[in-house]
Amino acid sequence: MENEMGHEVYISTTDGSDIERITKHKGFDGHPVFSADGLKLLHLRHFQNQYQILETDTRTANSKILISQK
Repeated sequence: MENEMGHEVYISTTDGSDIERITKHKGFDGHPVFSADGLKLLHLRHFQNQYQILETDTRTANSKILISQK
């Protein structure tokens, strides 16, 4: 995944409209998994040999790191 730059996570309404970019980081952001209510998003980030799992609030796009390791 080291060479995968610029991969980001987006959300939209069920009809595909109102697209919003959730992640804005260098490196790979992907493999999103949403909570049943759609309010939380977990995804993987890989950048500079660091792997992280983040939790993002889909309403505010605020993220927190849950796991971080090399």
